[in-house]
Amino acid sequence: TSPSATGRGIDVTGRAAQAYLSYLAAEQAAMLAQIERALGRQVEVKYTYQVAFNGFAVVLTPAEAARVVRLDGIQLVQRDFMDQVQTDYGPAWIGAPTIWNGAPGTKGEGIVAGIIDSGINFSSPSFARTGGDGYTHTNPRGKFYGVCDPTSAVFDPAFTCTDKLIGAWDFVDDIMEPADGPADDNGHGSHTASTVAGNVVNASLVAPTYVYNNIVSGVAPHANVIAYDACGGGFCDGSALVAAI
Repeated sequence: TSPSATGRGIDVTGRAAQAYLSYLAAEQAAMLAQIERALGRQVEVKYTYQVAFNGFAVVLTPAEAARVVRLDGIQLVQRDFMDQVQTDYGPAWIGAPTIWNGAPGTKGEGIVAGIIDSGINFSSPSFARTGGDGYTHTNPRGKFYGVCDPTSAVFDPAFTCTDKLIGAWDFVDDIMEPADGPADDNGHGSHTASTVAGNVVNASLVAPTYVYNNIVSGVAPHANVIAYDACGGGFCDGSALVAAI
């Protein structure tokens, strides 16, 4: 049933695959019985694996595991491990905290990040003037851009900009999305902007039965942001992207 032998993708519902699954189940039951005889007790089986991996997860002491690994038919005994969910630890993944040493510029001070995406959430704490670490942004350009610029023809007082979020432009209204300006219409632009330069924020994920709290930030949490809305309705039109660039 292996694709390397058949030249086809595996079909776990096919007759051959079902027959092989039954064969594996019998082999595993025999192996489990051998383990229990060797240990002189019944073993708790937490999971059995027959498709992506051939084996099972059982509860053993370290001494018992050392005995089991020597049994005929056992190829590998591996201790269970625990991975952390780290989707909000992007900076740590790439080692950003190792250069956050307090020296000027190590957290993006004075840098302006231009984000071409689906717009931005103007009310997000990720783009507030003061972050959760107490850092208060200044505008390194000394002026605002796009809908944030009172002297611009596209200025719109409906959008509240800050010394963190110093500009926003819209290139897609009346083409692919309602006339909502550079406000984010699906969250993707805010996600990418906060990944790059989001403030330090004490964030809360509210689930039906649990609230998960954690400190999150972008890779350069003290950088400033200008957002360019070139994507609407989940699509990014090439002409809008070129205009944004």
